[in-house]
Amino acid sequence: TSPLTTPTTTPTFTKGISQQLSYLGVMLICGISTHPHPLLDERGFYTLDGNHRLFLMPYKGSTQRDPVIQGKRVPHRHVMWQFSYRLTEEEEMNVWRKSEGCVLLREVQRRCEGWHDPVGDILKCTEPQTVWGTGLMDRLP
Repeated sequence: TSPLTTPTTTPTFTKGISQQLSYLGVMLICGISTHPHPLLDERGFYTLDGNHRLFLMPYKGSTQRDPVIQGKRVPHRHVMWQFSYRLTEEEEMNVWRKSEGCVLLREVQRRCEGWHDPVGDILKCTEPQTVWGTGLMDRLP
């Protein structure tokens, strides 16, 4: 079994290191968007509201590789985003983790409603099949 499927109630040890995973109380939802924006030209950015964090960065393509059509560069890039928030209940995290991409995307859109540009457009240009979620896990030392 992989470490992600190993039950957290049964620790195993390899060379004195615990392989037990512990949920850290943070939910992560990730996706890929095709929305181009100058804030994401060859760099990423964070946005925080006190309860949520959204990190975005280039994933595929670049300004140098954008196709030129009729003398103009046409953005053809993908942006990776990661949305995180505090979720202390491990049972609730497991329900979200098993949710389909469209459900997770709607939840991120709900939580980001009214945020600054280009957040809404980036989420609108995210295909649900690229969205997945999980709880933030770590091994005990």
